[in-house]
Amino acid sequence: MQAFNDTWSARTTGVSGIEGKLANVSTFERMSVINSLLPTGNEIKEARRLASKSRASVACRSCMQLKKRCSDERPCTRCKRHGKSSTCFRSEGSGLDQIQRPIVYTPAYLEFDDFRSPASKFALRNEWAFDSVIRLWSLGYQAGIIAKFFDSIPPQISSVAKRVLGLMENLARVRAASRAAGSRDNPAPICPPTSFGAEDDQNLRFQMRADAARWEGENVYGFFQIAFNPATRQRTGVVMNSRYADLLGMHKEELLSRYAARDVVPHRTDQDQLLIWLTDLQHLFDDAVKGTVEQYYRIHGPPGPGGSRPAALVWTSMAKTADPWGRVTKVTLLMQAISPEDYDAAVLPAPQAFP
Repeated sequence: MQAFNDTWSARTTGVSGIEGKLANVSTFERMSVINSLLPTGNEIKEARRLASKSRASVACRSCMQLKKRCSDERPCTRCKRHGKSSTCFRSEGSGLDQIQRPIVYTPAYLEFDDFRSPASKFALRNEWAFDSVIRLWSLGYQAGIIAKFFDSIPPQISSVAKRVLGLMENLARVRAASRAAGSRDNPAPICPPTSFGAEDDQNLRFQMRADAARWEGENVYGFFQIAFNPATRQRTGVVMNSRYADLLGMHKEELLSRYAARDVVPHRTDQDQLLIWLTDLQHLFDDAVKGTVEQYYRIHGPPGPGGSRPAALVWTSMAKTADPWGRVTKVTLLMQAISPEDYDAAVLPAPQAFP
């Protein structure tokens, strides 16, 4: 009965908890009981540590910055959430020399609207190469490197190249005149429009984005596509997959930005570069309905030990797309690396495709 009265008294007077327990003890005993109930300094430190750990990032620093597989001792929370715990770890030593990506997103389509006149950028000793240099610069190559390359051609080769290009230009003019005149079986086509419609441009852009998305997951073939305004022959857009940039030793974002700034460095060896430039580029906008062209040539591969870039053989396949008037609107290039073990097997079926 006395215990019931004490409890009732505590409730009615608002005394509860620790005060209720200490109601009938001395002051010294009260302080002793209070100290035993309070947390210790070590307990406070442990609570702070646990709170700090709970506020930590759900992903390791590597996953946050590079969005790649991390090198932490355990899979990070982000990789666990996406079901990638088994691939969260890097193999020892791999990726240490990988350059950090300039940006963390991947643009699907690079559009061009800069049609400046490049005439003031070039002063060539070999004037016969002026048209070729202008074409290469408009595609995205560095002006200084192109001009230096053509000026370094020996006089004997320069004179031969000048005559060959002259013959090619005459042949192209004859073909153009023949198409314009028409014949009984093939009447002259209607004069093409002088501008490229906005709807056609939008459809081409949509198609190129779809092609880029389709090829992005490819690990063997590099994919590159460039679009042109058929009326002005100026570039209007570029797409590529990551494998194409990887074959040239770059990230896709870096290579796209170089195309945007006309800062692309020629990736072929000097001998193969001269051969390709003097043949293919002269007919870049001609023979639009011609079938796919396959070639093999050597490129400077990714940097090796000491910063050197050894040459590597690649297979390429180039196809052109034309509008109803036969004008080129798009050029598509596929590229595949050929290992040294497969050189002979690649050369025997088509030796004429090699430089």
